Amino acid sequence: CDNVFCTSCIQQWTNNNSSCPFRCPQFEEKRCPPMINALLSKLNIKCKFIGNGCTDVHLYDSIEKHEKNCQYQQLKCQGCSDLVLKKDLTKHELVCAEVKVECIKCKYIYKQHDKHELVECLSIRLDIAERNAQSSRGKIEKLEKMVENLETILHEHISICPPLNQILQNIPLSSLEKNWYIIYDHPYSWITTTEELRQLYIKCIDKRILVGAINGSSSTVLALAAIGPSSILQLETHVNGSMHYSDVYWYLASNKAFGFSPSPIVNPYNADTASTDGDKRLCWYLSRGVGGYRAGTAIDLLNDNNWRKVIMTEK
Repeated sequence: CDNVFCTSCIQQWTNNNSSCPFRCPQFEEKRCPPMINALLSKLNIKCKFIGNGCTDVHLYDSIEKHEKNCQYQQLKCQGCSDLVLKKDLTKHELVCAEVKVECIKCKYIYKQHDKHELVECLSIRLDIAERNAQSSRGKIEKLEKMVENLETILHEHISICPPLNQILQNIPLSSLEKNWYIIYDHPYSWITTTEELRQLYIKCIDKRILVGAINGSSSTVLALAAIGPSSILQLETHVNGSMHYSDVYWYLASNKAFGFSPSPIVNPYNADTASTDGDKRLCWYLSRGVGGYRAGTAIDLLNDNNWRKVIMTEK
């Protein structure tokens, strides 16, 4: 029927009725005709907060914006919940006894009318410091456990994959037992022969071997060791020269000597007596009618039953 209604009025009507107030069979909402909008835009309208003291009058198009920011609208105080004019709210909350404030020192929240003494502030700050310290201790303990777990994981990783590119020292046999086993274990006084080493190769073809020395008949720690391919046991140094595997130099001269060194400076036809990096040199006499010769800085060892020669291979 194109009759014009106030939005709030027609919404109230349609909440209880399905037809138009002018008895049209069905109410259908449409946009207000441009002519009506043009008429409304010329109207001067008083602010709805006139009862609170606002005397502003605005055109229809701008009255809504004004009323949203009108200083005479009532807002609730954060402390006492009283309704206060917007223009007076800041001043009211500065003196309202129920408004809660936070101490900038200890972060304690209290009502404005309550006293917050220095001693109380210091006590609260001390409690906070103690709680933080306790929390920090808990975090430190947690981090220590994490470090311990990581060390365990690292230890297990080393036991599975010991470093290949360096000479090893002080390695527990327990860290190797999951993936390695001993195929040769004799005191340094034992007369090691070239043929023994050649025969060991059959047990570890296409595998890696670990050659080392243990100090003590009951010790379970490799004082010195190095890892290389099993083909080391087939070397003939005077023909092939030393074998450079990662950072380790290997040599085997039949009926002379067998061992490894951190440098190529070694005499495989006699005994490795070099002092440079002496703690990382290993040498065994081969087929000479005597045992020996060195395990790190321990030299000669011809009749030594304390130091042991050890060879391991992968399972």
